[in-house]
Amino acid sequence: MIPVEVFHYTTSCKALKILLSKQLRFGKYEFTNDPKESKEWVIFLDGLGIPPTNFNLNDTNKIYRRISEIKFKEWKVLCMSRNHARLEDVSLTEKSRIEEFYPFLSGYSKPRMWAFYASENNKHTGVCLKFNGIKLNQRITEKFSSPYRVYNDEIKYDDEKLFEFPHLQVDLSQYTKNLTQKAREHVVEYNQEYFFLKSKDWESENEFRWVINSKKDKPEYISIEGTLEEVMLGADYPKDDSICIIKACEELRVPVGEVQWTNGTPVLKHGDVYSPSILGYI
Repeated sequence: MIPVEVFHYTTSCKALKILLSKQLRFGKYEFTNDPKESKEWVIFLDGLGIPPTNFNLNDTNKIYRRISEIKFKEWKVLCMSRNHARLEDVSLTEKSRIEEFYPFLSGYSKPRMWAFYASENNKHTGVCLKFNGIKLNQRITEKFSSPYRVYNDEIKYDDEKLFEFPHLQVDLSQYTKNLTQKAREHVVEYNQEYFFLKSKDWESENEFRWVINSKKDKPEYISIEGTLEEVMLGADYPKDDSICIIKACEELRVPVGEVQWTNGTPVLKHGDVYSPSILGYI
């Protein structure tokens, strides 16, 4: 199920670039920050009992390197955080009530995410962008469904499954011919294991992602107009720098709020920095 709200943490500089260009980037899969995803995997080969007469170690290397090349170069990913499941499928009134008593359930209130993706010098100087997940998914589907493949899902965090490799058991005889095509089919068949499975150490990110298959060896972009709902400044965001964010949000007609911390818990001040409804800012 597509989340109603999804959140993208980033630095102030990158946030401003997104707002001014009005685009989100699908980055190349090889540049994700999880080694499970960005490093080559070792392939276990079925058929070694009766290998082709000309088979050697170099053939083996070609197979798993080609699979890695396909995964790294032809697949692009857009990563988001989401609210806790308790905040999905509830009214706005009920959502506000739950957030008041359980503030860390919200997608914008993740200290680890602020520190890891939206900080400088160990301060929360970055930005969290909130998108309408339903509208964003529609925009992505409309742009990339043809001729590309599009997958979306929440990340499953399971250490035990990381050590299960049935999807790497490939038939050697199938890869000695049409190597590139077979490698592409392999990644598609096991897209869940490759793209939507991570170690439990990442679980606090509560990630939802979109993955697209594009043979272009470069990032892809999607418009944020009509999908971006709010911009949230970190607790340590420099006040003097907010004018640039505000100017960009004025054109997009998107409010700018601020995450403040009181007695160890985050509180979002919706539209306190800029609100399109009053055409002004503080």
